[in-house]
Parts: sequence; C-alpha cells; structure tokens
Amino acid sequence: MELYACGDRSGNTWAYIRQYATDPLAAIMRAMKTIEQILTFIGELQAV
Repeated sequence: MELYACGDRSGNTWAYIRQYATDPLAAIMRAMKTIEQILTFIGELQAV
C-alpha cells in the first residue's frame, strides 16, 4: 500500500489473523492452513 501512496497498512495484519482465533499461534496455524489450500489449488490448476 505504501508503494502506491495509499499509506502504511502493516498494523492491520493481526486484526486480520485474529479473525481465525483469539490465540496467536492457533490463529496463525489456521491462516497457514487456508494459505496451503489455496496454493495447492493454484498448483493443481497449473498442472493441467
């Protein structure tokens, strides 16, 4: 966002991850699971 002169939004990261769980480690692990599923899906599309 900073690159496009829209301001610094780096402080919003925890607010986003917190949607997954109140415990930081659990939240990160759930977010990573979602990211892994997305990357797997993209990889399968490219393999076709």
